[in-house]
Amino acid sequence: MVPVHNPGHIHGTLRWRPGDLADLDLTLFQTGASVPIAPIERATATNTALEQVVADVRGGATYEFRITYRAGSHNVNYELTVTYPD
Repeated sequence: MVPVHNPGHIHGTLRWRPGDLADLDLTLFQTGASVPIAPIERATATNTALEQVVADVRGGATYEFRITYRAGSHNVNYELTVTYPD
């Protein structure tokens, strides 16, 4: 969970090795909500290996990035980097 105290932009970047033959999706939710804040980001090709979500968020709330395995048949090591207002 990402605690946000002040309003501003939240930016998530998901990276994995292109050779892993997998397609991952990155989605942003406010904690406890069932509807995403930002649309599901989908790569245009299996070997793109990059997803990004950018959204305006309000302060005084917590947010979650959810990673979904969309396609492929291999284990995937990934890295999620998040920047957000304090």
